[in-house]
Amino acid sequence: MTHTLDYASVDEDKAPGKAGFKAAFDAGCRAVQIRAMYDAGTRPMEDQDWKRDHDAAESVGLRVGPYLITNWLDGVEPEARVDQFAKVVGDLTPG
Repeated sequence: MTHTLDYASVDEDKAPGKAGFKAAFDAGCRAVQIRAMYDAGTRPMEDQDWKRDHDAAESVGLRVGPYLITNWLDGVEPEARVDQFAKVVGDLTPG
């Protein structure tokens, strides 16, 4: 069984940083999903956690992936949302 951490900062919580991700790794976690986008009111928002924490999590040996949480805002086509998500997270080619 692989333990995976689902992570998003709420209300500008303090970032876990490399030490926090290392503690998760040492406790048996082997992967982390970091929120990259979410819907805020009437528009999709880029979550800075993805850019801020991706490298720190990866540097301690965690496999890292992004996620999008949405409430499917009126007037925003799903395809456009996925395109925007892809621009935020960049290339996700395994390797």
